[in-house]
Amino acid sequence: MENDLARLINQSVKKTGFCGTISIKSSNETLFENAYGYACRSNKIDNKTTTRYAIASGTKLFTALAVLKLIDQKKYRWNPSC
Repeated sequence: MENDLARLINQSVKKTGFCGTISIKSSNETLFENAYGYACRSNKIDNKTTTRYAIASGTKLFTALAVLKLIDQKKYRWNPSC
């Protein structure tokens, strides 16, 4: 399965020209992890699995959805007066 997953991802990366890092985990086990393309195209510095990305406000949506999911599961109580 691991080879099939790697082959599928690598085909997709080649077809789309994806540039970044893909990490697939299940519980505490890493199923797949690899970096593609350049971290800095102008200096031709390769991406690594440890590359840090400037993602600006892109995480706000994910944080909001995570909080809403916790509220829906009754694991967090929303108090807008705080």
